[in-house]
Amino acid sequence: IAANLEAMGFDVSLVATEWFLCLFCKNLPSE
Repeated sequence: IAANLEAMGFDVSLVATEWFLCLFCKNLPSE
């Protein structure tokens, strides 16, 4: 179970990071 939760936590962090980067890039000025 611990290994499964660790894998899920890692996956969630990875997705959250991608989402944050995407949102950050969209908020940047086009210049």
